[in-house]
Amino acid sequence: SSFARETGGGGGGGGTQEQHSPAATATPALAVDRLFHAQDSDAGSSSGSSSSGGTGSSSKGNGEGNFFGVSPPALASSTFLQNAQLSQYCSLGVGGPARLLVEVYTADELAAVLRYAANAGLPCVTLGRGTNTLFDDRGFDGVVAINCIDHVDHVEPTPNTAGKEYVESSSEFGYFRVGAGYPVNQLGATLSREGWSGLEFATGIPGTVGGAVFMNAGADGQDTAAA
Repeated sequence: SSFARETGGGGGGGGTQEQHSPAATATPALAVDRLFHAQDSDAGSSSGSSSSGGTGSSSKGNGEGNFFGVSPPALASSTFLQNAQLSQYCSLGVGGPARLLVEVYTADELAAVLRYAANAGLPCVTLGRGTNTLFDDRGFDGVVAINCIDHVDHVEPTPNTAGKEYVESSSEFGYFRVGAGYPVNQLGATLSREGWSGLEFATGIPGTVGGAVFMNAGADGQDTAAA
C-alpha cells in the first residue's frame, strides 16, 4: 500500500492536505472567464519572452518591478510575466493572456505569490499541468501561479500521523510526502516499479498530485483517497 499526501496546495495555500471525498465520476472543467483588461500604464515591465514557452513581458527582475502599486516578491527560480498566453499552459491549447503569470517551486514561493496577489487586489488561480482546464480567449485578469512543486520524499510513519493509527513498521506501508506539482502518472509508475501498490491507476491520469487530491481522481475502480 502507498500513502500520498499533497504539500504546497493544489489550489490554495501551503501546508499538508488530505482529500477523502467520493471518487469523481467525471472530470469537471474549470471555467475561468474573467475579462482581461488592457495593460495598466503603471505596470513596471520591459519587453521579453517567457522561459517557460509562453510569450509575454517579464518584470525588470525579481522584486525590482512594481505591479499595481505593490512590489512583487523576489523568487529564486522564476520571474513574473505579463500577458503570457494561457494556451501554452493547458492541455486544450486555448486561452488568452494572463495579467501576471509566475512559476513557483516551493510552498514558500507559492505563499509569497498568494500574499502578493491579495495585497495587490488581484484574483489568483493556482494551476498544475492545466489538464481539463478551460481559459477564456480573453484571458485572465489576475495572477496565475504555475505549481512546479515536484518533490517526492519517503518519510517514516508516526503513530499519530493525521490523527490515525498506523503500524510502526515502514516495511508494510509506504509513506510519501509529495509536492502538489508532481505528475501523478509519474508518481504512480515510479511507486509501482518500487513495489508499492495502490496508485497503479494513476499511470493513466495526466494531471498533478495536487489536482488528483483536490478532486479525488480515480480510474478502473480505484481512487486517490483509497490509496
